[in-house]
Amino acid sequence: MSINGLIKDAQTQVREVDPATIAEHLKDHLVLDVREPNEVLLGFLPGAINMPRGTMEFRVSDDPQFGDSQRAILVYSGDGKRSALAALTLSQLGFSNVQSLAGGIKRWSEENRPIE
Repeated sequence: MSINGLIKDAQTQVREVDPATIAEHLKDHLVLDVREPNEVLLGFLPGAINMPRGTMEFRVSDDPQFGDSQRAILVYSGDGKRSALAALTLSQLGFSNVQSLAGGIKRWSEENRPIE
């Protein structure tokens, strides 16, 4: 399977949400930015915590913010590809209320939504 196939497969297994739908509900979610730190320097969604995709699996088990497996989590990346993979991984780790931001921060920005 190619990486594109892997991403498409993940996108069919996770709940994707568009920026317009989630914008008013960000405060109700743990917002997880799975981009690399140098990407986050360009801006991030309000209240987001950075946990790069490459280390996420190891860090969630130690982070008390992930203590409730039913907590609402919004995951995003640059264009929504890494966030789909991350959301699938979180679901496989037992988190039941995970969503991936469709189009990532790129789409969020294109819709002129707030960035810190």
